[in-house]
Amino acid sequence: LGTKCNLANLQAQMGEVAAARQLYEEVIEGQTAQLGASHTKTLGTKCNLANLQAQMGEVAAARQLYEEVIEGQTAQLGASHPDTLVTKCNLAVLFETTEGGSALSLAQAKALYEEVAAGRTAHFGPTHERTLEAQQDLRRVARKETRADHELPAGTRISVAPHGAGSYAGFHRKRVGANRHTIDFDEGGRRAVQLRGLRWSLVDGVLVGRSPAEDEEHIAT
Repeated sequence: LGTKCNLANLQAQMGEVAAARQLYEEVIEGQTAQLGASHTKTLGTKCNLANLQAQMGEVAAARQLYEEVIEGQTAQLGASHPDTLVTKCNLAVLFETTEGGSALSLAQAKALYEEVAAGRTAHFGPTHERTLEAQQDLRRVARKETRADHELPAGTRISVAPHGAGSYAGFHRKRVGANRHTIDFDEGGRRAVQLRGLRWSLVDGVLVGRSPAEDEEHIAT
């Protein structure tokens, strides 16, 4: 079974994903029968299969298998064992890179990266290479989370009020609180401006955002 698993690893590296998947499944079946479903070797092969599923875009299946592996590794090895942390990191990558970077998926990724960073700090020390990698992962997803929180979807409408000659003060309320933006217009606000990936126009006292790809005359509502 060990040799089969090595061959499956090689096939996966070579891009022979169908063959690798079949072989991983054979190994898991054999290891489950010989060692048990929660044996560390069985869990290791399941993690390899989950990695392959993630590579193939089978996000739901990969997530389910990662979570199964984490549960087994936590019980067998502990929540902060290096092997458990590797699987948590893999699941965090899955959350970070899927669902279009939604706020929920980024929050899930961030929580896992925090666990990985804390666990590696405790196990390896704060300056170890693996700890530093985990901290870098955490900073990256935190930046993404900040950007996602400040993105405004096309069609967002922001009430505005006069704010000095030729400009308007816009107000937008999100869960993090109220953000204020001052956006300049020429000649009473007839020119659209670019802000946060959208073009904004003043329409009947309301600042309307639309994507640049939308027709110039179209105002999303």
